Amino acid sequence: MARRRSFDIFSMSFLDTICCAFGAIILLFVLSKYGEPKAIEQARVDLAARVAKMQEELVEIRGRTEILNRELKAR
Repeated sequence: MARRRSFDIFSMSFLDTICCAFGAIILLFVLSKYGEPKAIEQARVDLAARVAKMQEELVEIRGRTEILNRELKAR
């Protein structure tokens, strides 16, 4: 009597696993590049606002320095 070989309904080969992993990596790469322009633009806007604020502070500090120098020379 010949033995019947049992077969698995679900069997993944090594090649199937590698292909799925490679596809997942490509999908993550595509999704990360999709959101990047928004992040760069937002960072640029935030940095521009920060630079403008720091320039205003610099003008204010220079004004105070000028006033203090005048008071010091007057004494």
